[in-house]
Amino acid sequence: MFKYVVLCCVLILSGCSTTGDSPDWKTPSAELYDARVKFKNSNFQILFLLMVNNRGDVIKSRVLSSKIQDDRAVNMFKKHTRNVRFPTISDTKEQYREIIYPYRVNTIINI
Repeated sequence: MFKYVVLCCVLILSGCSTTGDSPDWKTPSAELYDARVKFKNSNFQILFLLMVNNRGDVIKSRVLSSKIQDDRAVNMFKKHTRNVRFPTISDTKEQYREIIYPYRVNTIINI
């Protein structure tokens, strides 16, 4: 009976494990700094760094800068960056690309 419980636990844990890790960010810090400086003088409210796979799906997002004071609202917009779709790319060796994505908020959020 004990062996059966251990076997079940191992199978459950192996099924819950991730299949692959997301790659690390590769954008140079100087490029991120320049993007933040340009963002401060723009009409955009949030600046994201997005990691996109070859199919155009956002797999990872990071907030670089924000002009919105409410962190919960910023995190809500960050969560929705997963719904953004980019054009597919098939002629590249790299699996992932990084995109600096300024976002203009057109709605008022009351949280």
